Amino acid sequence: MARALTIRASAKINLALRVFPPRADGYHPVDSLTAIIGLHDELRISRRDDDALRLSCDDPALPTDSSNLVLRAASGLRSALRDRASSIRALPRLSAAGFDIHLAKRIPAGAGLGGGSADAAATLRACNTLLGHPLSGEQLNAVAASLGSDVPLFLHGTISRISGRGEIVAAVRESWAAWIVLILPPLQCATPAVYRAFDALPPPPSRPSIESLIAALDHPDALMPMLFNDLEPAATRVCPPLGDLAAQIREATGVAICMSGSGAAYFRIFRDERAAREFAERSARAAAVRCEVCPAGPVD
Repeated sequence: MARALTIRASAKINLALRVFPPRADGYHPVDSLTAIIGLHDELRISRRDDDALRLSCDDPALPTDSSNLVLRAASGLRSALRDRASSIRALPRLSAAGFDIHLAKRIPAGAGLGGGSADAAATLRACNTLLGHPLSGEQLNAVAASLGSDVPLFLHGTISRISGRGEIVAAVRESWAAWIVLILPPLQCATPAVYRAFDALPPPPSRPSIESLIAALDHPDALMPMLFNDLEPAATRVCPPLGDLAAQIREATGVAICMSGSGAAYFRIFRDERAAREFAERSARAAAVRCEVCPAGPVD
């Protein structure tokens, strides 16, 4: 059995995000069409001979203590294993279920791209592999849901539809031939603040159906005007420079960009790589902003 492996954790974008009034428990139900994309973090995970969990990261701004979702994922997996251990034979493997984890970050934090959740899901998959696959996919999904609303999404294919508070994931497509331009300003949007702003705004207008977006996935020019994000007005209220950035890029390129999640990342979809790179270059020059070009789908 392998003692170490390297795994990539791919980001997501929200192609459509419908948000409903909060439930009694405070969570806002959502209906969202999501896509996993090629921008990714990388994790190197190694078995230890004890039960310690150690995390290091190349981004000094990120905490490496138990507040990090990566360590919470590793700990949650071990707890699930111990809960189902029913024989003495299972105990030796669990007693030496420690890991050294190094996280190399490329997905910006606070961007609405799900970087922390992607890292947690990748950690669950990798640790489960290193321990010999003791948990099934369904059991991993349950651990993922306990960590955060977005985490289960990253255990599924390229295109998914999520509902509930985000923990209910329905697979739509395993692959998608498209190129994504990400516009990544040096700004962060705190998700709780965006939801508070959303609650203070008038209800969103009627939106295209998710089914109509799915039907248009292979036609980016037709798809782009259909995309929507109920949180975008709230995010630009919380962080007004985001609205200025979107207007600046639209003026420079003649086309609109869409926000992912609660911000601050924007994106636009293209059929081919050349057009995507040309748009990224124009946007980067016009707004002096970081732009990334990546294919749709996870990077193996």
